[in-house]
Amino acid sequence: IKEDSFRYCENLKQIEFAENSELKAVKRGAFYNSAIECLNVPSQLIEFGDEWCDRTFNLIKININSENPYFKMYENKFIIGKKSIEQTNFNQLVFSVRNIKFAKIPNFIEKICSCSFNGCKYLNQIEFTNDSNLQIIDKKSFYYSSIKSIRIPPKVNIIGKAAFADCNQIKFIEFTSDSNLQIIDEKTFENSAIECIAIPSKVSQIKRYAFSDCKNLKIIEFDDKSEIKLVDDKTFRDCENAIL
Repeated sequence: IKEDSFRYCENLKQIEFAENSELKAVKRGAFYNSAIECLNVPSQLIEFGDEWCDRTFNLIKININSENPYFKMYENKFIIGKKSIEQTNFNQLVFSVRNIKFAKIPNFIEKICSCSFNGCKYLNQIEFTNDSNLQIIDKKSFYYSSIKSIRIPPKVNIIGKAAFADCNQIKFIEFTSDSNLQIIDEKTFENSAIECIAIPSKVSQIKRYAFSDCKNLKIIEFDDKSEIKLVDDKTFRDCENAIL
């Protein structure tokens, strides 16, 4: 299924495939802003492309063929996946149902894929285990969701483009003292409701528009041992009340 195949399909509710479907891939933005509510994943699918589920606000039911070796459901909430058959651990969180209210990310997840919680308007709380192995929060992963706060696990080293953009209820982003975060990508927190943030000491790059249009942002703190090397001149655009 190629890029943008079902883009803006306002009447699309469900996708089904034949038992012997040879579908291998769902490409980037395939269901962008469609009204799909139910998706059945066939046995031979091996790839969900970046942002395949961007703005799928109504997608609340997923059925995965039990013979699919790459993807499976976890607690009837998440699609979890892996990159190869040989790999034993399903270490990627690919998708969350859009009507989720509480999410606890299991410790074996190393990557929250792009748009995983995108548009989850009922999501109030997200938690990670103390022994979390999460390393990457990918682009648009929590974009336009309703989370109010989040504590980023220490092994996370990258927060991707627009990961928390347009989160109009999030006020607090907390990092552990041993945070391994190194890059805050473009538009990561753009137009969010955060009020203060302490940048972890290992962060070396904060890219453009990372905090732009954060009207409520008042305090930005850098550690005395900060390794920051690059702060783009548009990083804090239109943050009139912010104090560095």
